[in-house]
Amino acid sequence: MTYERDYPRIVLFREHSIHLTWGIIMIAISKRAVIGILLALALVAGMTGLSVVSATVEAAPAAAKTSKAPMRQSAWNCYKKYSKACITRFGYSGKSTWGYPKDKYGNNCTNYAAFRLSKDKKKNPGNLGNANQWAAAAKKKGLKVSKTPTVGSIAQWNGPGYGHVAYVDWVSADGKTVYVSESGYGVKGLASMSGRSVLRKGKKNIGPDAHLGWPSNFITFKKASSKPAPPKAVTGKVMVKTQKMSKATLKSTQKGWYAKGSKLTLKCYVRGQKVKGYYSASFKGGWDDLWYKISDGYYAADVDLNTGSNKPVTKKC
Repeated sequence: MTYERDYPRIVLFREHSIHLTWGIIMIAISKRAVIGILLALALVAGMTGLSVVSATVEAAPAAAKTSKAPMRQSAWNCYKKYSKACITRFGYSGKSTWGYPKDKYGNNCTNYAAFRLSKDKKKNPGNLGNANQWAAAAKKKGLKVSKTPTVGSIAQWNGPGYGHVAYVDWVSADGKTVYVSESGYGVKGLASMSGRSVLRKGKKNIGPDAHLGWPSNFITFKKASSKPAPPKAVTGKVMVKTQKMSKATLKSTQKGWYAKGSKLTLKCYVRGQKVKGYYSASFKGGWDDLWYKISDGYYAADVDLNTGSNKPVTKKC
């Protein structure tokens, strides 16, 4: 009785064991089948010269690296005649900069370019003339003129008419796309306007410069010196041979003479002994007590010097 009760359990256990073993075998076979299929696919792929990686690259090529534009390209589609509206965002108010003219609306390409350069703290090279003269004039003043656009440089066209200049706000990584902002004088060439254009090398430009090709030149301006310029030397011309004194008086030690026609660098002035000399007729009674300390450390009487004034022309010693 005990054996009969246990038999079914033994049979059941064996059945489960058989099913479990068969399952393990099937799993093993399935794994081998999958591996075999993958190997077969790899072999076919190798024979045809294709790969998953290469297909992905071909479908979505990596974009070229470019610097970030100052604003969306769509925002550069701005062109308004008889208005400064398109360029007021850069601070332009239509006032004259570096002496360049403007029309009654405050527009002019050279004036706007000068405004942007001054805002960048670039050194004023002096008037460069009409836009078509800028490159030649800039070269004479030692500025860099090239065919390569850079942010902050000035795009310059030699024609038509008086030419045109615009400020370079952005340049693509390959240098073939340039965003510029600009203004135009309302007599000849461009009508009085403010605008922003997209310049495309080898393609038609977008914006008010659509009728112009790629710029003739790009001009790079120098930074203004942060150090104050040294004070200009003040000089006086000796009108008649005059004494070289150790102090501002003829009673001091004489160290020689300053020759007629020589130019002396004046350091500072003092009030000393009243003396007469070449310019006595310019002073009451003919006496002058103004003396200058010369760059060599000695003193000369103002009455014998031409400084352009009867009053002190230097600081006081």
